[in-house]
Amino acid sequence: MNYLAHLVLSDHSPESMVGNVLADFIRGRAPMELLEPRVRVGVRVHRAVDRFCDEHAEVRACGALLKPRWGRYSGIITDIYFDYVLASGWDDFGPRHASLRAFADQAYTAFAAYRDRMPDRMQRVTDGLTRGDGLVRYGTLDGIEDALTRVSRRFSRPIELAGAIEDLIEHRDALAAHFALYWPQARAHAARERDRFLREAGLDPLSLDSAPS
Repeated sequence: MNYLAHLVLSDHSPESMVGNVLADFIRGRAPMELLEPRVRVGVRVHRAVDRFCDEHAEVRACGALLKPRWGRYSGIITDIYFDYVLASGWDDFGPRHASLRAFADQAYTAFAAYRDRMPDRMQRVTDGLTRGDGLVRYGTLDGIEDALTRVSRRFSRPIELAGAIEDLIEHRDALAAHFALYWPQARAHAARERDRFLREAGLDPLSLDSAPS
């Protein structure tokens, strides 16, 4: 899953939002001991969602559409496509308590509040998302093409993923159909894991519909 999806699957508190993104920028167990409890829960939820996503039949079906052209990059591209489906279909897939605009601003505020405690690479990524309004732009083809271009720069082997926008256009209906089947299950799984991790940490779950917007 990509950034917007992980943010939606958080409990929408600033700490949880940050933790659900932070998981992409830390490895192993040692840094976990240094994190605030709700941030740590966010990291654990992110990892649980990634495991669920990697094994899900609908996600694999999307990867199979892309694999002939994109090979091992097909999973990364699918993650970014899913943020497009989520953002462009926000009324169907997003949380009820906030518009995409309000939710994105909530995330940017959380990033700013925790910026000094983020790893350097996370600072650069979240700064870029905020400056470019990346979370909202995920709902546009231009925004997805930009995201694919940025991801291409992470690899030591030259690869230009922006061309995958053509596949998104070609397979848009199929990808949306797979996402529509996958997403409710992902939300239910994330909620179960989130509540379990919160209980283990001695924290109270938040009502997502009453979370600040």
